[in-house]
Amino acid sequence: MKSVPTVVFACIAILALTLALVRADAPAPAAAKVIYINKSCGFSINPPDYSAPDTGNYIPVAFTAPAKNNFCSNINVGIQMRTVTRQQYLDTTRAEVMQAHGKINSIQELMVSGCEAAIVDCEAKMNNQEFHFLTLIVIAPNRVYIVTCTAQVKEFAAQKADFEKCLESFKLEAEKI
Repeated sequence: MKSVPTVVFACIAILALTLALVRADAPAPAAAKVIYINKSCGFSINPPDYSAPDTGNYIPVAFTAPAKNNFCSNINVGIQMRTVTRQQYLDTTRAEVMQAHGKINSIQELMVSGCEAAIVDCEAKMNNQEFHFLTLIVIAPNRVYIVTCTAQVKEFAAQKADFEKCLESFKLEAEKI
């Protein structure tokens, strides 16, 4: 396979979260304004507010569920630093999903924080496992936000409502639009 499907970019990239490239001359990140609280696990944390890079791809946050059937359902937010229209992004997504022998169940176009967006519901097989992806794509100036919710096909129905609520809650900060 030559290219990784855009829609599954965040799912695959979560495996690389343990690797970080840090420039020696980069200033220390400032403290985050929002504290993450996970009441069900009993902790809170104030993570650093890492700046998005000027180019390339970046995953500022990923959430994983406990493993079930050797897979952790997950939600992650990816950022691609590029300028593209919604139609161009969706055309590329369609082509890449088809190239990966996946299928697109639906595409819903909408607006998020005043920016063109779309929700792509698709399925694909990777590493002999069938996955269902529900992905919010938000086209902002000079960047694309990709919120990907991933579960195994057989587990997706049980998580769909939570995934939809998560995508509905995504908003952009005004100064980034």
